[in-house]
Amino acid sequence: MISYQRYLEAIAFLGLHPGATIDDARKAYKVAMGQCHPDRFPGDEAKLEQSKATNNAIDDLEAMSKQGLLSRYATQAEFDKRTGGTAGGVNNDFLMDIFVIGAPAGFGKTYNWAKSFRPHRARARGITLKKDDRLNNHTIIASPTVDLIDQTYEMLVENKITYATKIHSKNTKGGVHQNVMKYHKEMAPDDDAILLISHAEILHHPMPPKPEDWDLVFDEMPECVSFFNLDAPFSHRHITRYVNAIPTMRPGLYQLVPKDEKSLSRLIRMAGNRNPFDGALEYFKPMAAAIVSGHTLLVPTVQYDDLIADEFSTTWAGHCDIMMIVPPTWFRSYRSVTMMGARPHSHFTALVWKRLWNVNFNDDDRFKLQKRHGVAQSRLLTIHYIFEERVSRGFLAKKTPKGETLFTAACQAVATFYKGEDFLWSAPRPGDDKDYGIEDRFWKKRGAFKPALRLPGKTHGLNHPEFMETHNVALMSVVQFSPNQFTLLHSLGLTDDEINKAMSFDTAYQDMMRCSLRQDRDSLTRVISQRGKTHAVHVTVMDKATASDIALEFTECRVQAYPADLVPQTIIRKNKTGPNPSGKAKTSSERSRQRRAMQAAGRQERADEKNEAA
Repeated sequence: MISYQRYLEAIAFLGLHPGATIDDARKAYKVAMGQCHPDRFPGDEAKLEQSKATNNAIDDLEAMSKQGLLSRYATQAEFDKRTGGTAGGVNNDFLMDIFVIGAPAGFGKTYNWAKSFRPHRARARGITLKKDDRLNNHTIIASPTVDLIDQTYEMLVENKITYATKIHSKNTKGGVHQNVMKYHKEMAPDDDAILLISHAEILHHPMPPKPEDWDLVFDEMPECVSFFNLDAPFSHRHITRYVNAIPTMRPGLYQLVPKDEKSLSRLIRMAGNRNPFDGALEYFKPMAAAIVSGHTLLVPTVQYDDLIADEFSTTWAGHCDIMMIVPPTWFRSYRSVTMMGARPHSHFTALVWKRLWNVNFNDDDRFKLQKRHGVAQSRLLTIHYIFEERVSRGFLAKKTPKGETLFTAACQAVATFYKGEDFLWSAPRPGDDKDYGIEDRFWKKRGAFKPALRLPGKTHGLNHPEFMETHNVALMSVVQFSPNQFTLLHSLGLTDDEINKAMSFDTAYQDMMRCSLRQDRDSLTRVISQRGKTHAVHVTVMDKATASDIALEFTECRVQAYPADLVPQTIIRKNKTGPNPSGKAKTSSERSRQRRAMQAAGRQERADEKNEAA
């Protein structure tokens, strides 16, 4: 098998970047041979040696293509480029500066950014603080939704920018990834360029061949922190034998990295598992893909040590909570990085990057935008909450005296509260949440939750006229971490208050700003001055903490509890006595894991006894 190093040498010799296809290599070979072919330069020893090296390079790449190594080595090269040789390592050394533009939704962050570009051939860097006329306009702007991509593109067109290109799932054929790669391949290095793509494309697909020539802008803060579970008390060895668990600067946490180049190659094969008969490896595919993509994977040391112990243990029963982070090392090689958002400094991405990599988030006030909503908007808003305590998934699963869940009862309370008035609403879908997901038409029979007014999972850039003409909003979705996930975040030094604010604010705030409250502020003020009043906006959230957090953005809004007769109540069990809680009770999932582990251990013990008897 031809080595990874020879791949890098062959690709570089032909003037290509990792990820080039064999067809790209053949075209480059023809060009290179045209400059050194012995028939064109008879007697020239230097040209003869160059032609031999060119033949060796294409022979190596042709052999790799036949062995199926090109894509594997391209992934390995992408891993090296993203991690910078550190595998996303956690450290307390200063890493980089990131510029942040913070302003409320609808206050012109995207508009002013688009307006900052000048007509064609203007040599101004798109978003960094420093301008340099010697540099090309090479800017990638990543947005969370297709709606926002289209909206930003239209702003650039209106500003007579002719060199902007948008690539997303609804305007391309053959896949977004392939079209982005084709764009970078065909783009002339000296031309100005603005590429509009999604957050997903930036976070999950290869970087540009030369990221140091590009300014990167995130319209809205990217979601760089997520969680998943590993439950594999016996089969974990399929992946853990290729992984090293390295202690981090944070006590109680390991970082998972490939053991060596050979192990990385095996993980790459596992991440791209296409064998329909290898179902065992399919379970580990997401974890392997995260590692080879250069994500930082953090696990509690107690869970991982228990997992890989020689003897089976029922303490965690093969369960591991894994925090997956897109590390800032991915973006360090870009010419500059800027992030825009309503509350950027308290976003999970900013909080975690500050704690683990000492990233500086520097305010960029070039557009002189307001930091909070104005008085006119604030006085229109009343935020209503249903429950006093912070709502969790477990809380919503409790039963009412009628036998329905608190979630169902809360939806009924909303329908009664708005009394037939139209309102936007958000709730988990069945495919996203098997416990609380509801269909579009589930509540229509009650004459309240209209399918046409349902908000999608991500609403950034969604400025539908029908939505903006609606004055009421009901936000029924709940984002909640498990206790083990909270423990992981606590290990990073984050407090409950920081976690809850980062978790609850962004989605709820963006959803509520799709209603009439988002109307142009000048128009809003004019309507109020002419008519003396305009439509009030009533937003319902699930708990008081969320209401209070959103209210911080609106200086003169009102926060009110739902009428007591509408607030669902749980079953109160009377005349029931018993011991005081010990605080050591296990959740149902933990009990299930322990029971399955004990059953597995029993089966293994019986099998061992049978083998000994034989």
